[in-house]
Amino acid sequence: VGHLTIQLAKNVFGVSTVAATSSAAKHAFLRECGADVCVDYTQRGDEGDFTKVLTREGNVYDAAMDCTGEVSKCKKVVKPGGHVISILSVPNSDMLRRVTQYYHMPDLGCCLYNAIDCCLCVCCVSCGGHAECRGIVTLPDGAELERVLGFCTEGKLRVTTDRVYPLSRASDAFDYLQKGRVVGKVVVEVRPGACEDAKQLNPL
Repeated sequence: VGHLTIQLAKNVFGVSTVAATSSAAKHAFLRECGADVCVDYTQRGDEGDFTKVLTREGNVYDAAMDCTGEVSKCKKVVKPGGHVISILSVPNSDMLRRVTQYYHMPDLGCCLYNAIDCCLCVCCVSCGGHAECRGIVTLPDGAELERVLGFCTEGKLRVTTDRVYPLSRASDAFDYLQKGRVVGKVVVEVRPGACEDAKQLNPL
């Protein structure tokens, strides 16, 4: 999610300054994607605290995306009226209802939301010392996917593949993800050979 967000921000929406956090080993990759500022969260003290590094000299940001469960820290770097998007939120009943209605499914509850093709997240609008939060549901949209394909064709968006696993090794793919060393995307190949042209950073 992160490396795609950086490219969309810089190449599609024309954001002037994009900041990202990662270990130092991934900074070169993030800068290739378009990041202007990279924070090494493994550093001790203030140098590893992105809230302190990014707000030096009074800097604040219009929006932040939380991919690691640190919404409270992200709120500290956005200006009043800014937005924090968290992709790790737990869906509320209204969000789940919209998803189950879209897929014509019975109300199966929270056990369902991670297994279907949608995105559930929470958007927080910062209002001074507090934030208003609301749920967002993103469902499959053919027109939007065509638009994203256009970005790829135009060279504005490049998907980096770390590894491709066959379906029979799907559990290994999840184990690799949990190690936290992934650069880009890990793909589980349902049809053998479907990803044979994918350039992998870390081939199996």
